[in-house]
Amino acid sequence: MKQRIRLVPLLGFVVLMLGVLGIKAADRGWFAIHPPLELNGQPALLFFTLSEGCDCQMQLVQNAEAQLAVWDLPVDLGLNVIRVDFTRRPDLAKQYGVVRAPALVLLGTAGQVT
Repeated sequence: MKQRIRLVPLLGFVVLMLGVLGIKAADRGWFAIHPPLELNGQPALLFFTLSEGCDCQMQLVQNAEAQLAVWDLPVDLGLNVIRVDFTRRPDLAKQYGVVRAPALVLLGTAGQVT
């Protein structure tokens, strides 16, 4: 009987943790089906960014976004800048070898890293 009484709080804790992880997984889209990148035969600049993180990470991301905003990318180059949330698209981060954000990846017309 005493063993059952001791298991109740442990079972409650496990259920609570599974609930928290389930909510986090749903919020971050861990189990969502992610569409592939549509480059349409044009080169692209992938900008891996973060939507949340510690203060130092977010400051770094904000500085990178400000730098990217002042770049003069000629329109006639046909270079698309695609923002990718590192935490919500881990599949793309893995595909292009990105281990932390912010990061820039230049893709050629066939989607290869150049």
